Amino acid sequence: MKINKLKIYRSSAGSGKTRTLVFQYVSLLLKHPEQYRNILAVTFTNKATEEMKDRIIQLLVDLSNKKVKKQDLDDLHNESSVEHNLLAHRAGVALNKILHDYSSFTISTIDSFFNGIIRALAVEMSIPVKYDIELRTKTLTIELIRELYSTLSEEQHILNWLEKYVEHRLEDASNWDPDRAIKKIASEIFTERYKLIPDEDKTLPSIQTLNDLYAIKHGFEKKIREFAIDIKHQCEERGLKAEDFKGKSQGIGNYLLNTLSADSSLSVKKLAINKSNRDSLENGQYFTKPNSEQENFQDEFLIDFGSSFLKFYDDHIVDYITSMQVIESFYLKGVLSFLQITFEKTKKENNFIHISDNNKILSTLISNSNAPFIFERTGNKYFHFLIDEFQDTSSLQWANFKPLVQNSLASGNFSMIVGDAKQSIYRWRGGNMDLLNHTVQNDLSPFKKIIELENLNTNYRSSRDIVEFNNSFFLKAKQLL
Repeated sequence: MKINKLKIYRSSAGSGKTRTLVFQYVSLLLKHPEQYRNILAVTFTNKATEEMKDRIIQLLVDLSNKKVKKQDLDDLHNESSVEHNLLAHRAGVALNKILHDYSSFTISTIDSFFNGIIRALAVEMSIPVKYDIELRTKTLTIELIRELYSTLSEEQHILNWLEKYVEHRLEDASNWDPDRAIKKIASEIFTERYKLIPDEDKTLPSIQTLNDLYAIKHGFEKKIREFAIDIKHQCEERGLKAEDFKGKSQGIGNYLLNTLSADSSLSVKKLAINKSNRDSLENGQYFTKPNSEQENFQDEFLIDFGSSFLKFYDDHIVDYITSMQVIESFYLKGVLSFLQITFEKTKKENNFIHISDNNKILSTLISNSNAPFIFERTGNKYFHFLIDEFQDTSSLQWANFKPLVQNSLASGNFSMIVGDAKQSIYRWRGGNMDLLNHTVQNDLSPFKKIIELENLNTNYRSSRDIVEFNNSFFLKAKQLL
């Protein structure tokens, strides 16, 4: 009898997550001892995989020797539907099969599992059969930057682009550190969000487009400086300072005479007009209690000046902000493009694949083929999938697993997902806890009738005081966030 079901466990620390997974795995074996070859369990670290293997083997040993607590026996009976008097025998059969065919006892890290698939299909993907997996990221980032810099004497267009990028950033921040910034940009190559960008969108941007954007930026700033020179000249003639205006050092006078000063650098943040200053510009009220000279200045100059300035600002600020943002992204895209070319060249010359490439390589392969067939070709035919630490699974990893889980459920088999969103620690590698909270159920909505959600909310590890503190902390944090 098949178990057509997907169980999603949302757990908390100390709530028996690993025990639940181990019991589910063993329950499948008790039902069909020969299916140890057809169950895939994955987690994130080698230590976790070894612990899971040890606990499964130990449970089978204890079961076969009838050294299991009655509650555990009842749980296994309820989950597997195997009678109590058959549990020990079935456990012994499964244990014997696993120990005599241990390599088929597939409990693995996600990275190891995906890498095994890629190695098996290396020829079809035009990847050298004997390639290495590169695990380093920080060291490789530094090596890529050094390699890029070493080409500058021969690659004038790269040098020109980097010089423009440095000049652009120094305009906005005089203390900007180019080496640190480029190192940060280079590290983006290894992230999943970058790998999800289509290759055609990673090409070097057009210099003409960049020049057009600079024309918008510089045109706006030139006009703003003309306004600044005009108001400064008018105020100097009358001996007026920023403190003489409404709001004093924080008001409209400070904005017009200091923020817009031709001697200071401009930025989107500095140019922003707050509500009080906008009211002054719109209503023509620049002084709190103006004297006669200030009233004349307000009526004869400031009202028209403010109206003209505000109209120009409102008509062009969106284009200015957009040009600034796009210019920044252009430079980032350009630097990333050069680094990506260097990265691909380095991988080819040294015959390696970086571990961050695995998910994208497999995703591309699966999107162009029948996923279950691909896994069968590698010698693996899995019926059941048990995924641990799902809060750290990335979108690409789930995209690679999803067709397998879908095929499993459509074939009347069992799959299981377990995770704790509060323990998400792999977000730096693309871990997406929203997959556990929402995405999986949406992606597998055709199977909603056989999806079971269960919260493991009893903590068996910590004292009551610690549990109550954590509960109150996360409840408050949820309200604040």
